[in-house]
Amino acid sequence: MKLFKYMFLGLAFLLVACGSKGTDGGAGATTFTDERDGNVYKAVDIHGQTWMAENLRYLPSVNGNKNDIDVPTYHVYDYDGSDVEEAKATDAYAETGVLYNLLAALEACPEGWHLPTEAEWNSAIDNIDPVYGGSSGRKLRAKGVWEGEYPGTDDYGFAAIPGGYLDFNKFMKIDESAYWWSATEGEDWLGKLEGHYYSVNGESTNVYDDKAKGERAYSVRCI
Repeated sequence: MKLFKYMFLGLAFLLVACGSKGTDGGAGATTFTDERDGNVYKAVDIHGQTWMAENLRYLPSVNGNKNDIDVPTYHVYDYDGSDVEEAKATDAYAETGVLYNLLAALEACPEGWHLPTEAEWNSAIDNIDPVYGGSSGRKLRAKGVWEGEYPGTDDYGFAAIPGGYLDFNKFMKIDESAYWWSATEGEDWLGKLEGHYYSVNGESTNVYDDKAKGERAYSVRCI
């Protein structure tokens, strides 16, 4: 996790991360460049934690719609081919980023960043709503893009979008829900890899968390 270092009586700050940095003019937001592929991301502060404000788009290869638990896999929603440049040209790549199985997610973040642990996720959620935690999901969701009873308010600039996921070789829940892996992993009762994930949707104000088998493909936010 990176910390904001204030200098010159708060007139400037430096975000410690990989690649070039700058400000985007938003309140408390910064930008950084992933030197592996040139993608530029916004980053925001959530109670002392620096989070990516966009889903990760790192795509070294693409595996269509095929789930796998034994090797890292990378997916773009509704793309079933194997051409990286073709996948990058889709609207889904630009808008919702890449979906990663757990093995891919664990190694996907740029140098100087990492996949947040369960404890880091829980800290952010608790700090957003320290009394009950029940409004955290709504406060993290982007404005104007969510269907459902509870529109996002995006209090922190996290800008969560409903990017869906991949399971059983099928893309699901686009425009309905967002899912992100944490770095907390383990094994199920069969000894298969599983991980802890977090999710939000437009029908609730909460952030949900649970365990899922490692072949599922979810979005990634680095910290």
